[in-house]
Amino acid sequence: MGYWFIRERLKIGGNTAVCEKDWCSPRVLSIEVITVELGKLSRTGLEGHFGTDVTVGARKALLHYAYKLRTGRKPMAAPRFLGPGSPIEAKFDLTLDRESEALLAQEASRLQLSTTQLATHAVLVYLAELDFLGVVPRQTH
Repeated sequence: MGYWFIRERLKIGGNTAVCEKDWCSPRVLSIEVITVELGKLSRTGLEGHFGTDVTVGARKALLHYAYKLRTGRKPMAAPRFLGPGSPIEAKFDLTLDRESEALLAQEASRLQLSTTQLATHAVLVYLAELDFLGVVPRQTH
């Protein structure tokens, strides 16, 4: 999980707040980023359900996985063989709400995985659950 730091200086004047580079004391906002790497199976599975914007499906998968953690319904643990294997067909960063990011980071630590590996696993779990529930993909490849 990477971190982005945004440095902002705020000038209060009149009825509006104006940001300037060198005025007032700084506020620092940290945003945690989860890197998602998709192999062919997970990429085509997400495309089948969500179209070409696989980030939408990956976000839903991660939020679903975090929801299960939050409610105490532990999702299937990541298999030990999960790791570098098939070629990466899509790689992107996602930001989620702070609570979901914290839950995913804690679970990754507990399972001794990187958050990227857990994200990949979460996508595969989500696709398996959609299949189990009989959700038919919008597109077939």
